[in-house]
Amino acid sequence: MNAAKQTYVGIVVFELGKTAGDGKYYREDFYVVHAESVAAARKTVEKRVHELEYAAGTGDDRSYVRLAHLVDVAPTLQDPTEDVVDLYSRHFASLETYSEFEMMLGGRDPLTT
Repeated sequence: MNAAKQTYVGIVVFELGKTAGDGKYYREDFYVVHAESVAAARKTVEKRVHELEYAAGTGDDRSYVRLAHLVDVAPTLQDPTEDVVDLYSRHFASLETYSEFEMMLGGRDPLTT
């Protein structure tokens, strides 16, 4: 008998840039995954993110997308079918450091610099 599927959140950081190094920046993505275990959820996230990676082209478009880090895969904190759901929580030691990269808190926008 198959185990019941649970809902997990996967957090991934991609590196995006050009082979010459111009405009390199990072993107954080969150995935909601339904799986029978955290190991199965991690495998599903890994498969998905590798499908999104691509190497630099040979023509004018020399951009690339690659996985920088699979940060975490964890069960959601609450049932995701509710009207308001706390899916994931993480902790950090310094709001100042967090603010340096978080554009919504005044951090540098890598697309405009």
